[in-house]
Amino acid sequence: SHRLDDSDVFGYGVNSPLGVSYGVGTSYQFFKRVFGSLNYSQYRRLDYEQQWTTIQSASAAVSFNITNQIGVYAGYSYRDRLITNEELFDDDRSSAFLGVSYAFQ
Repeated sequence: SHRLDDSDVFGYGVNSPLGVSYGVGTSYQFFKRVFGSLNYSQYRRLDYEQQWTTIQSASAAVSFNITNQIGVYAGYSYRDRLITNEELFDDDRSSAFLGVSYAFQ
């Protein structure tokens, strides 16, 4: 639902009547089982005062396929603006991640 009275810690409206997202990504195979990827995206949102806000995101990751079904990955992500009502989550706009993937066949 869209509510005008919600706001983040900077006083901006959280919800938007319209948003557009677009991005680009690429990946490269370094070795037989090692892949790298880079991604960039922008999210544009129209606020209730008819102004557009642009939020940019970028990430880089490396993955290693242990078998044809199991892989591990690690990466880094950055977003230039977070929209949240909690100050705790506004302190750091970047994050590192690590995970395991499994492909069902």
